[in-house]
Amino acid sequence: MNNRELARTTCFNNMDAFGKARATDLADAAADSDGRKKAKALAKFGELTALNGSIATVVATQQSGGKSVGTTSRGVLRDALTGDLREWNRTAAAVAEDLKRPEIMDGFRMPHGNNDTELAGTARAFIQSVADLTLHDAFVEHGLDDDFEDELNERITDFEASQEAQSTAGQTASGATDALDELIRTGMGIRKSLDALVNNLFKGNATIIGQWAAASHVERQGTRKAKPATGGGTAPAPKT
Repeated sequence: MNNRELARTTCFNNMDAFGKARATDLADAAADSDGRKKAKALAKFGELTALNGSIATVVATQQSGGKSVGTTSRGVLRDALTGDLREWNRTAAAVAEDLKRPEIMDGFRMPHGNNDTELAGTARAFIQSVADLTLHDAFVEHGLDDDFEDELNERITDFEASQEAQSTAGQTASGATDALDELIRTGMGIRKSLDALVNNLFKGNATIIGQWAAASHVERQGTRKAKPATGGGTAPAPKT
């Protein structure tokens, strides 16, 4: 949430608190014009209360959205997958040396850079190279578990799933931002309606009008830059 959004949602909460504090003053079942105005004001304050609840839910989604968790999980899985590839690379080098087949290493080159798609693709290529070069037994003889291909395949699947989860989390956070914008527009509309109702209902009551002015105030963000003086120098003193 940026400062502009924070200023508006703070205003909505303050107006809501004002409405709750003045609920007794607005509770008038009379069928006259004044009673209808009070009923309308109460309804608008009810809309505001519901709106604040929706904003709280959206802000929670916006701030979490699963994105930080997804990012952390993905980073851990990336490190684990990279570690597996290094282990396979070292094992391939030992096998190539024992078998006097240096060309084996062509199938087990480590990827460069931080491209996640390339990392997953390289891992799959490693598995394929073991099959193509019939190196399963040789790799096991050099210390890898008998199901090392299955283990790497599972690691790849988990890593690719984390990519999808992070993408979904990003979309969720983006959707929450759009929803917040719409809720704030709705809130500003409610504020406009309530401003007219409260000022008309409590006209002449300076205390309540002052409380409403404070509650409905939206803090302005930023300050206007002072205009540079023109002509330079010091302004002449006024004539006496």
